[in-house]
Amino acid sequence: MVKLSNEPSVRQGGRLLKIITQSESWNWTYVELGHYESLAQWYVMSVDCRCIVKHKERNPVDAAVIRLFVAASEFAPNTISHQSSNAQGKQVVWVKCCAKLLSMVCSKQKKFLGMNQPALHTTLRKLLDEVNTASTGHTADTMVKEYLNLLNTANSSVLPGSALVVTQSWLTQNNPTSLSIQAFLGQIGPTVK
Repeated sequence: MVKLSNEPSVRQGGRLLKIITQSESWNWTYVELGHYESLAQWYVMSVDCRCIVKHKERNPVDAAVIRLFVAASEFAPNTISHQSSNAQGKQVVWVKCCAKLLSMVCSKQKKFLGMNQPALHTTLRKLLDEVNTASTGHTADTMVKEYLNLLNTANSSVLPGSALVVTQSWLTQNNPTSLSIQAFLGQIGPTVK
């Protein structure tokens, strides 16, 4: 479905959107980490990187595929007790892919992020909320490090400043003893330049 979503003739038909939307509720615990990772990496290299940020020109199929990747990585808060053994690995892969897409937008579409800054803030906030679902210290450290690399992107873009503002706001609104907050404290020094 994900690879088909990039085909122009399929995108225009409308049927795929309905199928992808329905598939978000399927049981994705059986998707192996290796398959998920290779598909996610293919997606990052094949898709218009601007799709990570909601904007008026974004195709609904792109939004549905992103929701599908989130569902397949088992980020849903009500499934934490029912996660597969691959869930943490898939979650790390998804955060890496989001950070890569955002970095690509930063380097290729600098004006785009400036024109869509409120949507960028929403995207960053959602990513932080996903990072906050980490169930082990190692997973939290890895996801936080990937997120913090956004602060090291080109200063000529609004991305590092937006990431800083959103992160500061998010940190003040979360439990100081959570794994994610501890990961931020441990990773910020070695990661942010």
